[in-house]
Amino acid sequence: MAEIRWTLQAADDVEVIVEFNKVALREIILGNYRIVYRFKKDVVEILAIYHGARLFDPADLE
Repeated sequence: MAEIRWTLQAADDVEVIVEFNKVALREIILGNYRIVYRFKKDVVEILAIYHGARLFDPADLE
């Protein structure tokens, strides 16, 4: 978690998720993991952490 927290300090500079094409949802790749998150005011809300070998289905976040 400490590494995720440190990485998310620059979270505003990370790319928008292509599958969603929504500015509100973003992702970072950390090691073998894909971390999906969004901003809520001054809080970063982590929505999902996927292993890179797992098929990503945007419907999983709904």
